[in-house]
Amino acid sequence: MNSDIPVKILFLAADPSDESRLRLFQELRDIKARLQIAKSEKYQLEQQESVRVGDITQAIFDIQPQIIHFSGHGKSTGELCFENEVGKVQPVKPDALAAMFKLFSLQVNCVVLNACYSEIQAVAIAQHIPFVIGMNDAIGDKAAIAFAVGFYKALAANRSIEDAYQFGCVEIQLQGIPEHLKPGLYTKEHYKPEVGRKKEERSPFITGTPITDPRYFFGRNYELKRLFNLLKRHPLQNAAIIGKKRSGKTSLLHYLKNITTTPAEDLRLNQKSDCLPHPENYKWIFVDFQDQRMANRERLLSYILESLGMKVPNPCNLDYFMDLVSENLHNPTVILLDEIGVGLQRCPELDDGFWECLRSLATNSTDGNLAFILATHSSPIELAHNTGHSSPFFNIFGYTATLGALTEAEARELIASSPIPFSDEDVEWILTQSRCFPLLLQILCMERLFILEDGDNSDDWRDEGLRQMQPFAHLL
Repeated sequence: MNSDIPVKILFLAADPSDESRLRLFQELRDIKARLQIAKSEKYQLEQQESVRVGDITQAIFDIQPQIIHFSGHGKSTGELCFENEVGKVQPVKPDALAAMFKLFSLQVNCVVLNACYSEIQAVAIAQHIPFVIGMNDAIGDKAAIAFAVGFYKALAANRSIEDAYQFGCVEIQLQGIPEHLKPGLYTKEHYKPEVGRKKEERSPFITGTPITDPRYFFGRNYELKRLFNLLKRHPLQNAAIIGKKRSGKTSLLHYLKNITTTPAEDLRLNQKSDCLPHPENYKWIFVDFQDQRMANRERLLSYILESLGMKVPNPCNLDYFMDLVSENLHNPTVILLDEIGVGLQRCPELDDGFWECLRSLATNSTDGNLAFILATHSSPIELAHNTGHSSPFFNIFGYTATLGALTEAEARELIASSPIPFSDEDVEWILTQSRCFPLLLQILCMERLFILEDGDNSDDWRDEGLRQMQPFAHLL
């Protein structure tokens, strides 16, 4: 972009007649004015109005732009709205536009989607285009125009795209419009897949750490169905996962977070992952209270805001946090609270006032878009009572999943995942000794696999497996 050849900006406008009218031409006029005021010959603005789906690629072929600016409507489900032959709405899904921009990836350097709910499209397009700007919520005309003015004013002043994005957000603030957190910048580098690196060989049986890869998680089908049913409709509902130590609570939280967005090629054959409508719209935040940093209230609040993609104020106190989340959280969001008992026992800053604010967010302030799922050794009410807390936060968990053994069918599926098949006799022995508890199944399967890989045909693995099980006898 340092060449004497002007950078071409293609302004695409679509305002279907069956949608609420937008001030698209005001936005176009303001962009033109800013480029003219700068008297910069570096940028050449081209425009196309009332854009139909079939017009997009032709316009790019004809104009050969480096920057494409779309101004129009977006849907909360992620589609951008173009026009059909009679001027009505024709929505285009994120994967379709991403596939198109992939074909122009050597030419287009930046895409600006100045439309409501365009974050989903931006993330998809950023797989192929260096810089993409999208909106994480509905955005008003005044804010959209202010962002465009600030963005192109900075570009005309020879600032980078990253800087121009920041100037666009600041312009919204300068106009006194409380929507400066809605634009987001997404870069190809962030979404760039690693090349030339072999996938790490994964252990088929995991005993020492929580299972984070959905491919290696087995069972809990009943609990998962119930939990996802609480999250697939509005309002999102809260749940508690109760179980003994090492019963698999943390692994279940990770599975909830990861399964719906894991590519099919990284799952087992026929492993179900279509648990939520539009899973790309959901945001998941995992809070581990065994992490000492979460014991500090300001650090915890900052972490949640960062995970939501919101700017963190300084100081980040509870009042600012409540204002930011209640005003800007519009996508379904699930906060997973692991080892909450540790947080209640060890974190005095997380007092009743803190928990009451979280309850208010979940029940009154986010239009049903926020849910909490916590993992604990006992019921939330009992846990609060035992730790001296009286906040009504612990009364909002209408569904509790108590983790025990897997079903026999689930246990057999786990055993059958061994890369070296076990004999029927070994399978029955493992089922009997483990009583189908997942950790104990993992321990015995791992010991059996070690021996088979070594070519040892003895039964010594059974004694070793029973010895390894002893610290977890409380599960039986």
